[in-house]
Amino acid sequence: MPFNFTFAPSQNQTFELRCDYGTRRLDTHELGNLIQQCEKNYYSQDIDDINQLQEIGRKLYSWLDGKEGWLRRALVENTDRRIYLDLIKTSEAQSLSPETQKIALGLAHLPWELLRDFLCS
Repeated sequence: MPFNFTFAPSQNQTFELRCDYGTRRLDTHELGNLIQQCEKNYYSQDIDDINQLQEIGRKLYSWLDGKEGWLRRALVENTDRRIYLDLIKTSEAQSLSPETQKIALGLAHLPWELLRDFLCS
C-alpha cells in the first residue's frame, strides 16, 4: 500500500505536511528558498549538471523527511516503496495572498522527479 504525503494550506497563509505519522507546519521562508534554488539551478539551466541535480534531490529528500524522519520510516515500513505526494490542495487553494499563492504554485512545481534515486536506493 502506498504512503501518502499531503501538502495543504493552513490558517494564517502557511502550509502543512500531513501523513499517517502526523502533521508538521512547513516553514514558508525555507520553502521559498528551496523553490528559488530549484528555479535557479534546475529550470533555468541549458545543460544538466549531474552533481547539481543530485544535490537538489538530496535537499528535497531531506526537506520532505524532516527532523521526524517520516520519509525514511515510510520507505522502511512500506514493502512496495511507493510514495504519493498529494499537491492538489495547494494548487486548488482559494483566497491566498499573492506571496502564499506563489509558494503554493512553486511547491507543486518542485522537481520531485529528482527524489527517484534516493527513493530507489
